[in-house]
Amino acid sequence: MQNADPIVRGAALSLLLACFENNVVDPAFVEATILEVIQKFRPSKANVPSIRLTTKAVEILGKTLNKLELNLQDATTALFGLATKAGSRGIWSLALAAFRVLSQIPQEICIKALALKDDASRPLNSSLYFLKPLLRQVDLNLVSLLLQCLVLLPPIIWTGGSVGTAESKKITTDGHIKGSLPDDMDANELFGEEAGKSAEGEAFPEDKVSASITFPSLFSEEEVGTIVSFLKSKDIMIRKLTILVLSRADPSESGMVYQYYHQMLDRLPSNDMAIGIQTDLASQALEVAEVLCYDDPMVYASLVIEILSRADTLIGKTEVASPTLSSRSGVSTSTQQTRGRGGVIESAVEMVITRVRKGKFLFLP
Repeated sequence: MQNADPIVRGAALSLLLACFENNVVDPAFVEATILEVIQKFRPSKANVPSIRLTTKAVEILGKTLNKLELNLQDATTALFGLATKAGSRGIWSLALAAFRVLSQIPQEICIKALALKDDASRPLNSSLYFLKPLLRQVDLNLVSLLLQCLVLLPPIIWTGGSVGTAESKKITTDGHIKGSLPDDMDANELFGEEAGKSAEGEAFPEDKVSASITFPSLFSEEEVGTIVSFLKSKDIMIRKLTILVLSRADPSESGMVYQYYHQMLDRLPSNDMAIGIQTDLASQALEVAEVLCYDDPMVYASLVIEILSRADTLIGKTEVASPTLSSRSGVSTSTQQTRGRGGVIESAVEMVITRVRKGKFLFLP
């Protein structure tokens, strides 16, 4: 590990992991070696080999996190520092790798690591300001990166709120989100009562840190509106990640995602709307169901039935005809429209079958 060549040190890290897995090396040595590599990363001197070396150290830390008797507070501080240094220089692969390991650490430890930062004059989440410019990017890869980072972070860190109290910090003062929202989307009550609340047992001891830790919102009202607008992205992965981000920010049934879902259901049984729009509504409702219930097949099935039942009312008023090729030109307009409405269900069923074939959620970061 003392060799100047990052490639040689990377090979040494792989050997160190193999030795650890076979119980032939002191775990304390493994911990010290990994954290040393992470803490010594210097963005100003970064090159491809050094980035790969540090990324490997982070990945090994993630693999051994539950096996090492390490100080999680020290590891968390090191990982946040690495993510900040890498993200500020646009080394996104390394920043994302750090966030992935942070997501394995209990949220209260992550929150405490930011709360005990040295510079008390700056907001507790100021080290994450490097994420904000990603909102203005037109490159969907960078937008996806931002959303993945938000999924991996404890929601309170970016939504704003207090830990150790029952009160949450509101994103706006009037309960509405301002900014570039789609015209047909009601952003009222984006974050409900559950946003910013700490889970039971997450309050910190008074002798270690204040009983109430308050984070400001990482994003302005307009920026939150931009995040919400990603629900209407043409890219399916952006839409799904946005659903996941917003649902984790507020998982309550009064939250934005559930409101969004019910708005689509309410609009679905309309025979006055174009077929393509109805198909899109059913598909988007199914996307919400897929994200919210990726680990609960029974709830997912119930939501699918609910969506298909709403779509089924579109074809319930007229008998569907099955004309031959020679007589199709003579089919009435109403019959053609009815058969088209049936296509909404066909598209929805096809989407469900595709999801079932893939099995569990595959896109999660």
